[in-house]
Amino acid sequence: ALGLDHLLFLLGLLLLVKGTKRLVVTVTAFTLGHSITLCLAALDIIRVNQALMELGIALSLLVLAREILRPTASILGRHPAFMAAGFGLLHGMGFAAALHEIGLPQTEVVSALLGFNLGIELAQLLIVVCVTIITVAARLIPYNLMSYKKGLPKRTMMAVSAYFIGTLAILWSIERFEAYWEYLNLIT
Repeated sequence: ALGLDHLLFLLGLLLLVKGTKRLVVTVTAFTLGHSITLCLAALDIIRVNQALMELGIALSLLVLAREILRPTASILGRHPAFMAAGFGLLHGMGFAAALHEIGLPQTEVVSALLGFNLGIELAQLLIVVCVTIITVAARLIPYNLMSYKKGLPKRTMMAVSAYFIGTLAILWSIERFEAYWEYLNLIT
């Protein structure tokens, strides 16, 4: 998914979490989660089946989309930082796989790992800032051209976004399950 799954998870967190302080804590937890496993996997301290991990990432998006749609928050929605940290662990292993494909220079492992992780974090911060600017700008538009009412209701926009995330998560889950199934058939 070329990082799109990570960005969708981040956008889903922006939809789910209310309040600036809580959002900062949640995004930071996501960052810590994926930074830990990125480092451990990139340094070959842990190894996980790539196909299974990619399936887990897709399923994390499905869980997040469902949480956004819930009328009352489950324990995950009430404690989004814990959810973000846990799912961040999966996403970090995905980044490690991407880093392995690019190649980690053996003489500069720490600096390359730090640079890669900082690049991810800067992109993540840029996404948060852009979405915030777009959201504020959208609130300033006085009328929706289709209905002559003040924009679409926030809950409707959240639902549409959650269904979009969920639909992609289902498609990726099917695709990634097939890849994992092929792997299982190869080892048996």
